[in-house]
Amino acid sequence: MKLASHRYGKSRVRVMKIIRDGGRHSVKELDVAVALEGDFESSYTSGDNHLVVPTDTMKNTVNVLAQQHLGSETEPFAKTLARHFLAKYPQVTTATMTVHERVWDRLTIQGTPHPHSFVNSQQARPFTRVSAAGDTTTVESGIADLLILKSTGSGFAGFPRCELTTLPETDDRIFATSLTATWEWRTEPARYRSANHAIIAALLECFAVHFSPSV
Repeated sequence: MKLASHRYGKSRVRVMKIIRDGGRHSVKELDVAVALEGDFESSYTSGDNHLVVPTDTMKNTVNVLAQQHLGSETEPFAKTLARHFLAKYPQVTTATMTVHERVWDRLTIQGTPHPHSFVNSQQARPFTRVSAAGDTTTVESGIADLLILKSTGSGFAGFPRCELTTLPETDDRIFATSLTATWEWRTEPARYRSANHAIIAALLECFAVHFSPSV
């Protein structure tokens, strides 16, 4: 039997970094998943682990490089991680990093933004996926679990009916869903954070202003 393809890695590596600017702090909390592809076949076919990068090493690598390189934006850090695994381990042919962020918003106390207190007020999670292989690095960004709702501007009509159909047709209904969206960068923007915000704003504008006649 031939091993057609294989990869392995370490998921749910939690990172919490406080970025200090004097007395003003910013909080960066990430959930990192590392996936490696390469020359690991011997571990599956003959129990030989001499080329297998331990998942504990992956976890420690994420934390050390976060201490050294993680700033306010996730994409550059994910690229650094992916290129590190390629450069460090010649048996690795593709390194894919999937990074979700928990967003902490700064608290406002008596009308003034507090320097070091935050609240997690949204379920939606920005994420980044970077895959590096050879000289090529692919960067994707996105948003997951963004709950959106509009109380009108949606309809559902023209569907097939039978003796078991009781749903009336309508051009005025509530539309609520959970949005997950991903976009791939062809060129690196000046600032990932502001570019991501602009993309999400465009998605939400489309949702809000266009009538939805179907699912």
